[in-house]
Amino acid sequence: MANARLTLIMVCIAALMVMLKGKDDTMSAQVPEKTLDPGLPRDKRWRLIWADEFEGTKLDESKWSRAGPYRVFGGWIVPEAISLDGKGHLVIKTFEKDGKFCGGMVSTAKKFEHKYGFWVARCKLPREEGHFPAFWIWSSALIPGSPESKVGGPKCGTEIDVVEWWAVKPNRIHHTLHWIERGGERKSLGHRAEIPGITEGFHTFGVEWTPEEYVFYVDGRETWRTSVAVSHIKQFACLSEHISEPSEWAGDIRKAKLPDFFMVDFVRVYERLK
Repeated sequence: MANARLTLIMVCIAALMVMLKGKDDTMSAQVPEKTLDPGLPRDKRWRLIWADEFEGTKLDESKWSRAGPYRVFGGWIVPEAISLDGKGHLVIKTFEKDGKFCGGMVSTAKKFEHKYGFWVARCKLPREEGHFPAFWIWSSALIPGSPESKVGGPKCGTEIDVVEWWAVKPNRIHHTLHWIERGGERKSLGHRAEIPGITEGFHTFGVEWTPEEYVFYVDGRETWRTSVAVSHIKQFACLSEHISEPSEWAGDIRKAKLPDFFMVDFVRVYERLK
């Protein structure tokens, strides 16, 4: 009897291990081993609600739209700047073509829009001056000339720049908020974080967006917290490389050794569990 009971226990344990292994295998298929740690705040429980790991060789157009062509700041945004390298990375190339300096942008507008949660991207920053990579969260109501932007106020949301970077200060990253007050006045608030070695390899840049505040993180470490201009509308994710106007703080694209590359390993959005 004892032997039979022991055998039954061993069978149950074996079955449980198979079930758990199956769950782990499913998770690994969705989130590759190389990118399991997104730098989530450890004191809370989270559920992944949207992600792109950039597997394959073609951009998933059910999730992203390419921007351009159009001129903005000191150069052009063009669709051909966007590619996947076949090694699990989105690549946004900065390059010169026919005398024009070009970068690129993708967004999840009208494909994935959400409010609140933990938004994070794992990125490798470029090297050269005169252009700036960014991971940001935007609202179409903020577009200059839109009906909402002329009125301003909470219905416009807030541009949440999770990270921006300029080569002139290579160890410095920027978090910035841009919003429109009632009446149409545009305002901004930002924070600079000094992080030696930030251009070496990949790093995670995230923001926890709640109804009360934003908390920004780099590699899982809090870098800024503010309750200013908290958005309460659904917004979408953007990844971009813009050409800067030549300046002391941004550098000069004409001095850059091109092409240069902004690489993204993943973008994920998590919802906090109560």
